[in-house]
Amino acid sequence: MTSASSIVFEAENGIITANHRPFLLRGINWFGSESDLGVPFGLRERSADSLLNFVAETGFNALRILFNWKSVQNNQAVDAKSFRPSLNPDLLDDNPVILAGLPYLRMLLVIIRKAAQRGLLILLTCHRITPDAWPGNGLWYNDEIQEDQVLLNWDLMAQHFCGEWNVFAVDIQNEPHKSSWGRGTRFDWNQAAARIGNRVLSKCPRWLIFVEGVSAQPGAIGDKGIPGGYWWGGNLVGVHHAPIRLNQPKRLVYSPHTYGPGTFYQTYYQCCGFPSNMPAIWDEHWGFVRSSTGVPIVVGEWGGKNSGTDHTWHVAMVNFLKERMIGSFYYCLNPNSEDTNGILLDDWKTIDRSKLELLQQLQATEVLPLLPGGRPILVKQPPPPRPPPPPPPSPSPPPPPPFPHPPPPPTSSHLSTHSPSDASKPPAKASPPPPFLLVMLKESPPPPPPPTWPVIQLSSSRWASGAHLSPASLSTAFIGTLLGAGIVIQMVRWLLSKIRAQGRSRVATNSRAANVLPRKKSACRERGAQAEELEHVLSDKAGGSVIDEGSALVLCSKAREVNKKAKGVEQKVSKSKSGSPGFAKRLESAKGTEGSALKVSAKSAKDRSSNDSLKRQCKART
Repeated sequence: MTSASSIVFEAENGIITANHRPFLLRGINWFGSESDLGVPFGLRERSADSLLNFVAETGFNALRILFNWKSVQNNQAVDAKSFRPSLNPDLLDDNPVILAGLPYLRMLLVIIRKAAQRGLLILLTCHRITPDAWPGNGLWYNDEIQEDQVLLNWDLMAQHFCGEWNVFAVDIQNEPHKSSWGRGTRFDWNQAAARIGNRVLSKCPRWLIFVEGVSAQPGAIGDKGIPGGYWWGGNLVGVHHAPIRLNQPKRLVYSPHTYGPGTFYQTYYQCCGFPSNMPAIWDEHWGFVRSSTGVPIVVGEWGGKNSGTDHTWHVAMVNFLKERMIGSFYYCLNPNSEDTNGILLDDWKTIDRSKLELLQQLQATEVLPLLPGGRPILVKQPPPPRPPPPPPPSPSPPPPPPFPHPPPPPTSSHLSTHSPSDASKPPAKASPPPPFLLVMLKESPPPPPPPTWPVIQLSSSRWASGAHLSPASLSTAFIGTLLGAGIVIQMVRWLLSKIRAQGRSRVATNSRAANVLPRKKSACRERGAQAEELEHVLSDKAGGSVIDEGSALVLCSKAREVNKKAKGVEQKVSKSKSGSPGFAKRLESAKGTEGSALKVSAKSAKDRSSNDSLKRQCKART
């Protein structure tokens, strides 16, 4: 367990303090773990270590990491396909047989601890109720996860992450845009935020509680509604009439969101002397909070594409944050945010220099100097419990000596791994032979008196100075090695048998497909030939028909279409390994058309024969 109280964060007099000194946040959002992906985006392209190094080296001191409640509750293993295991082996489960990711909460813990090693703070944010619910219902709960369960989930988060020194704050709900503020309804976010915040502080008293605003509808008491141009999470006007009251007032931070015209074009971006009108807009929406309540502000999300008018807005926002000494979390690190882009481009390696240079104008307090000794506090996991020792052998007469070996030297055990600095410590006792070796020795006749064997001196750097091995210890180690190798060989054989079985299954499937394909091609060609023959027959019959010549010509045209379709089906079948799914239906249709055509052809032939007979009778009478 790490010393979570090494840095004391408080919110007082309109600013955040760390160990009672002003602390400025320059953070960035890294999204993905709140979605179906299960992990932050970018871990297929780069390692988490590489991305966190980039964040720390470019001057950011905090990350806003997102999660959803359903994944927290289920805590299932994240899909190993959502990241590249060769780049992120720390995110793989310990199971040697199945390639699977860590459980969701352990995955978050790995990211948090990697950030801690680089002096990066973490703001944990409930961004969604379920991984597929975006934008969701705009409340802090839904039909599946009610508020009671939300409170229990926060208990679980505190249990897992309160002890991590760099998790300094939690954002209790992202953008509750369908909630109200101060309107006296059951959807009032200010009342729910107080309930949730106090519950969190009862489990983790040191965390700062970030609370976002609402939107325009149903909005907050005293706001301007839709004409006010409030961003989701950016309407804190209700604080004038209904401020949030926590049991620990020094833990409250208001955290609005705002974006530029590249994300959505609000009316105030095209009038009133833009961008000089923006400070007044920001003060009206959320900037007033610090001066009127003494509660600090940290902008949880802001950003955009930083081009054209959006770049003008970016410059105005940076100047506003600098002048007011307001911390923020830029949106975002990721390049795959369609409406904002990120500070990394699509390959996750190339940097958007114009954005980064602009953000580096913001002040940021270094974290590492605030830690004891100026270095990160590494978390030491307790060692895994050792397996119970094997049961002692049943009482029996003392066994004869083992395989010939000399008595142990008086100054060392059978395996000494102490360093010269441990020379004053008494030597460890020699370990007895394992039980299975004792049984073998009981059944063998007593050996002759042991000769004197030289002691083998190990010179490998793997062992500490002064290590010795006797032949008895070598034989014991050799037998243990053979047993371990046997287990590994059995596992390899099992894996090979599974691979061979899958291969045989695929070969059999391909063989069946190879046998079926020629038959389908042959049938298709045969039907095509029959259609062509039918076309010629009907053409001949139609030429001599008197009564149904028109019908025969129509059937000839149909036969041509059947022939064309048959050829088309043949081409599709030749391109497909498994055959065309509609082949059977088309073949039945061709058969039906062929039968109908043959019937009419027979009738046409009968009519022609009758016509010839009448001609002969006429000639005979004349």
